[in-house]
Amino acid sequence: MRPSPLVSVIIPTYYRRDVVDAVESAVSQTYENVEVIVVDDSGEGYASQWLDSREDVLYVQLEGNQGANSARQTGFELSSGDFIHFLDDDDRLKPEKIEKSVETMRGRDELAVVYSGVEFDGESQHPHHACRGEVLRNALEFEMWPCMTSTMLIRRSAIEQSEMFVELPGGDDLQMMIELARFGEFDFADEVLVEKSRSPDARGASKGAFEGRFEIIEKYSKLYQKHPKEVQQKALSETEFTKAKYYLENRVWSLTAVTSMFKHCRVNPDPGILCPFKILASVFGRPGWKLSNRARDQVLT
Repeated sequence: MRPSPLVSVIIPTYYRRDVVDAVESAVSQTYENVEVIVVDDSGEGYASQWLDSREDVLYVQLEGNQGANSARQTGFELSSGDFIHFLDDDDRLKPEKIEKSVETMRGRDELAVVYSGVEFDGESQHPHHACRGEVLRNALEFEMWPCMTSTMLIRRSAIEQSEMFVELPGGDDLQMMIELARFGEFDFADEVLVEKSRSPDARGASKGAFEGRFEIIEKYSKLYQKHPKEVQQKALSETEFTKAKYYLENRVWSLTAVTSMFKHCRVNPDPGILCPFKILASVFGRPGWKLSNRARDQVLT
């Protein structure tokens, strides 16, 4: 019987008590050959009060706040696993997450990543059948959900070939996926194996969510040029929508929101029939946006 490969679970943390639950989910896996590394990016050992004395976790404190990807890189450099599983400190793994991911990965050297479905906002969200195999185009379009940091089991050699530890204001997982898709294929376990939290201080809810996307599009401009024009257009459209949504949710009214929503529709190669209504809703600011969302939810239900 072949020995089970070692999986390193790396958890960067920054002033979150939730890290305790993330750690418990990692050490409670049905898959036995797991090492858990927590990298505290608070600069003052905030998580040490819960983790410093644990013998089942390697707890590392960084000197000063260096950023999530720097913390991930530190954890990776300290790890020994054949496979790496990054886990955000406010997310949790289901008990069989690693076991089922390794089963999918086993014997398939072409795979760089195996990801899974996720439970988010009380809903089970599954991978799309098109987001497997060679997925570089999907990654460049920012169309890989629910593939993200906490759902990916990654082959170590793919990380070693890539440049995935770039510090961005947001969108780290999007840049990771582009890098990893350059060096291998993706597949998924079509089950909900991760619980994702919606934290009010998450970078996905900040300006960094769209600022990081703009930086990614600029960083990979030459790679976009090797693909059909609509690939970059879709990425820009999604980014402008993210920007518009941020300002609609954080301002009563914003000209920037209206402008970005217009750009979202203008550059989208397949804008759809809802685009005029999105622009109209943005003109009426946050009240109009909330009303349009309620109307959409009623139609969908």
